[in-house]
Amino acid sequence: MANNTPLVTVIMTTYNHEKYVGEATESVLKQTFDNIELVIVNDGSRDNTEKVIKKFNDERIVYIYQENQGPSIAANNAILASRGKYIAIMSGDDVSLPLRIERQLNEYQKLGDKFL
Repeated sequence: MANNTPLVTVIMTTYNHEKYVGEATESVLKQTFDNIELVIVNDGSRDNTEKVIKKFNDERIVYIYQENQGPSIAANNAILASRGKYIAIMSGDDVSLPLRIERQLNEYQKLGDKFL
């Protein structure tokens, strides 16, 4: 990143996604657009979700654990922790194709300030 403020924050909420969260996290970190941060909120998982997430050593990851409160509160907490101008949303059992953020950002920027 050119500076410490990411342009895009990817928020990921997760609950008992031990089998999937590693691949989901990796798919975000391997984006072609790299001026991002990844805010992961673990909504009180009872499996090894936290252990899988903590294996990643990447300064772009912000990890938050909360007692189980549901996906809406987890998403709200992720948004509150976000520093990016734009937010992309995903779940801990999703996978993003490598061009996802680049394409979404390009399409959004084509719209200009029409929706701001």
